[in-house]
This record gives sequence, C-alpha cells and structure tokens, in this order.
Amino acid sequence: MRLKAEHLHAGSILMVVLLIELNGCAATTTSRAGDFLAGIPVPPAQPQQLATPVRAGLVLAVPEAESAKPTALTRKFQESLTERIKKGLHDPQSVEIKQVLPPITLPGNGLAAITLDRLRELVKDAQISKLFVVVASSQAARRVLPYPRVETQLFARMDMALIDLATGQVLLTDAGQDDYFLLDRYDGVRDIYYPHIFYRAITESGPFQVVDGDPYVALGEKAFSGAADQLIMRLREKLNLF
Repeated sequence: MRLKAEHLHAGSILMVVLLIELNGCAATTTSRAGDFLAGIPVPPAQPQQLATPVRAGLVLAVPEAESAKPTALTRKFQESLTERIKKGLHDPQSVEIKQVLPPITLPGNGLAAITLDRLRELVKDAQISKLFVVVASSQAARRVLPYPRVETQLFARMDMALIDLATGQVLLTDAGQDDYFLLDRYDGVRDIYYPHIFYRAITESGPFQVVDGDPYVALGEKAFSGAADQLIMRLREKLNLF
C-alpha cells in the first residue's frame, strides 16, 4: 500500500489506521454475516466444499442506518447489485440462482435482524430451499486537505450467508469489501465544484471518475460494486468455479 507523501501528516493518522484495519486484500476479509442473523447459528467450522449444484435464491438486505447515509444506494442500484452477484456466481454445473428477490430493509443497524421465519416468508411463493443472503454496510472517514479540498473514503462491505431454509443451517459464509475516495474541490470565490472518485491512490492526472450527479451516491455505487466483485471472487474460489 502506498500513500502520497503529502498525505502522511499527523491529521491523517486516523485515516491510515482505518485503512489498515478495514481494507487489505480480499483474502483477509472475515465475514460478519452471523452478526445480522437472529436464532440462526453460524457453525465455527464450515465445509470446505458444498455439494453441487447449488440451487438457491438471492436477496440483498440493507440496514436502515445504511439507507440514511449520504452514500445510500438507490433502490434501482440495489437491484443491479443483486443482478451483478447473480451473473458473477452463475455456473452451469455448480451454481444456479433460481430467483433474485427484491431487496429488504433491516431495522436500525441490522444486527440480529434476520430471522429464519422472515426468510421463509420471503420465499413462500417460490420453490427455493436455500437462500444467499447478502447484507450491505459501510463506514466512512473524512479529512480536510489544504483548501479547498475535502476527501472522503468509503469502506463498503457485502457480508453473505448461504442458508438452508428447511433446516435453518448456515451452509457457507463469506464477505467482500472495497474502498474508494471522493475528492471534493470547492472554491466559494470562483464557485468551482469538481468532485471526482478514485481508487485508493491518485496522481495529479488520474485515473479518476468525474461525477456528474450526487457525488456521495456515486461514491456508494462505486465502493459497493467493488465489494460485490470481491465477494463474487471469493465465493467462486471457495466453490471451485475457476
């Protein structure tokens, strides 16, 4: 990991600590899916390989606290995330996502908010015995750079549990996480507003994405897309889909 020398000042120590704790490579990400489950125990040791093919449904769960953030994902983008995961996991011989369910909202911060009864109710009209449940959450860190720049870093997570709805058994857990920066440059005198998004490190010429609409919504979409891709990669490796 490399940070620009100008970033390594006392005011950025907190940012560096967060980067070390929350970031890192995908291989070190530990799933916190069990924190969102109520009455559905996660076994300490999970099977190295599931019996295939795995035929299951897929649902995205978003805590209310996440929906209240400036980086909250729109309903349309939540649906596109589940489609992204569905396509990424699809394998004719090993994994079939039989149905993508509409995203659900979890009360508060979502902890211990997912019960087996609620999941069974979700699929009562579908012939689904297993369900991939993916919970989206994030943390942000912000710092003020030399005027007129403000930098926000968003750490996005996608925590997943594959649940057998008949037995209430958690068959598999995993997680993906990623982070992106949003750099705002605002000069109130000349009325310049130039938000752009980049991935962890940037040069004076980029690469970065210039934002047309709400920059915080765009930051959320970018970070959660990256987290979803990390989750897909880890699951494909765990399910031997490469």
